[in-house]
Amino acid sequence: MARKSTPSFIHQLPLRTTQAQRAALNKRFDVAHFAYNVTLQALLERLQAMRRDPQFELACKSPKATNEQRLERSRRFGDLRKQYSFSEYAAHDIVASHIRASGYLDGLIDSHTAQTLASRAFKACDAYAVGLRGRPRFKRCGEIASIEGKGPTSPLQWKDDHLVWGGKRRDRRMVLRPIFDKVDQAGVQAHALSGRVKFVRLVHKSIKGEVRFFVQLVCEGRALQRFEARDETAAIDLGPSTAAIVAPGRAALLSFLPEVREDLKSKRRLQRSMDRSRRATNPQCFNANGTWKPGSRLKVVSSRYKALRQQLAEQERVMAVRRERAHGQLANIVLRDFGRVVNTERLSKRAWQKMWGRRMKATAPGMFMEKVSRKAENAGGSLVEFNAARFKLSQYDHTQQDFLKKPLSQRWHVLRDGSGQVVQRDLYSAYLASFVQADGLDASRAQQAWAVAYPLLAHAASHPVKAASWRPPAATRPLEGVGAARMRKQSERSMRSTAQVEESCVTL
Repeated sequence: MARKSTPSFIHQLPLRTTQAQRAALNKRFDVAHFAYNVTLQALLERLQAMRRDPQFELACKSPKATNEQRLERSRRFGDLRKQYSFSEYAAHDIVASHIRASGYLDGLIDSHTAQTLASRAFKACDAYAVGLRGRPRFKRCGEIASIEGKGPTSPLQWKDDHLVWGGKRRDRRMVLRPIFDKVDQAGVQAHALSGRVKFVRLVHKSIKGEVRFFVQLVCEGRALQRFEARDETAAIDLGPSTAAIVAPGRAALLSFLPEVREDLKSKRRLQRSMDRSRRATNPQCFNANGTWKPGSRLKVVSSRYKALRQQLAEQERVMAVRRERAHGQLANIVLRDFGRVVNTERLSKRAWQKMWGRRMKATAPGMFMEKVSRKAENAGGSLVEFNAARFKLSQYDHTQQDFLKKPLSQRWHVLRDGSGQVVQRDLYSAYLASFVQADGLDASRAQQAWAVAYPLLAHAASHPVKAASWRPPAATRPLEGVGAARMRKQSERSMRSTAQVEESCVTL
């Protein structure tokens, strides 16, 4: 019987550690990669042996058109996995035997922590086996940045108001005290500590050259919602630099994460300094023309090189923190001011990476959409992605109900009904996306709401703002200064004239 899963969220707290505790924690983190690498090596060997088996090739060629054929195909792969012991429990046996044979790891890594490391290695191999990711890599000393327990009874557990690691033996037992937020104005900390803690995760980070430790509490339930999400259906047309967001009565063209800007000049100087250091200390690794010799390894790493590497890592860390904060800020804007049900096109982020590599590293639109999806689900909504090639919203004209292909450089859409109305391309696509349903685009609703929506889209296109500067429009004067009344009158006159023409046709 499958274990019942419940929703969970993570609350992170910094730890107050002494010098002796930091030394002990660093030693445990430094040997964690041994358990991971041994398990990974054994699983990769078993996977390779399983793939060489003739039964594996027959299982791959087996048909999968019907449910019975798919079940038979799964049974064949399952028998092969049992035959070659390619499973998570087998990974636990591998790491347990290695720790017992080592003679010293059992004093640093407990059995539950070793099993979680083995499970991490198996998940990487399993994803590689089914083609979801590439071949997993081995970890170097210090590359494993987190260690977690298995549950509330694990040797690594949260007890009352502190973290305990080591079990019942006093020589292995460590008591780590977190730093609590005494103010806690939003009540986030109180909400996290009031529920049940499923398991804990110990994380170490290098901040400004200093290693600091944090505890992540995986709590049961949902994260505290500090604002009430708007009960509407919004739509996002996401681009590499902007996000067009449209909802009933509101529209905005936000500069997508403008504060996340990578200092490329400083990064280039650091990388060139590191390259000069490598060439000076390891001349045997380079050819006469300055190119790298394939198969060579760095044997000498100078103190200056380590300092430069630390500066580069700090620059990347600061950029990641800013990107994470900006993602959360923009996701909150979408849910709070536009709607908790979000429609958007399903786009290939990998294609964007090929076209705008550096920009995609700074903005990370895929990570942003994942955050929107998670926050929308927590607020009782959802993220609905539809096929962009099927609807072709950037080419559609709701007045003519047909498609007109436009180049990517054409950023404005001109309606072909003779009204002379011009609308920004991304905002128009987001407006149409708000009317996408499971059975298709509801063009009639888009036509009815256009008279009120067009002034909003025109105002948003002429007033693009940054996410940090966004403020929702006033409820009493949402359409002032954008010609909404004039647009309503024109729409009413056109509807009356259409009705008169139909009546005259009926009388004739």
